[in-house]
Amino acid sequence: MDDLILPLLDRHKPQIILVSYGSDAHWLDPLGQLILTADGYAHLLQKLCSWADLNCEGKIGLILEGGYDLNAGGACSLAVIASMLGQSWNDPYPCPYSESTAWQLMLNKARSLWNL
Repeated sequence: MDDLILPLLDRHKPQIILVSYGSDAHWLDPLGQLILTADGYAHLLQKLCSWADLNCEGKIGLILEGGYDLNAGGACSLAVIASMLGQSWNDPYPCPYSESTAWQLMLNKARSLWNL
């Protein structure tokens, strides 16, 4: 978020942020196979909401997409709503896995594509 998305928002200065939001990236999702937690979703949304508050009058909208684990989807949605309301959140499904470094390869590629 800090290294790619927020710099792109700073560069393009949108008047509203629309988020295609789904829980596919949650570590419990059987298809996504990523290692994001509900807390991770809340943290990312908090950063987007803060940027929107400062730069586009708080205009942000979420469009609910996929996710194939109902417990993870529910936890992620509650975490995101709590984050948007500025409320605390306790994640019932902390991730038992270590973070991979594969994201760094994707980030480096994206930086080169978008000259960041």
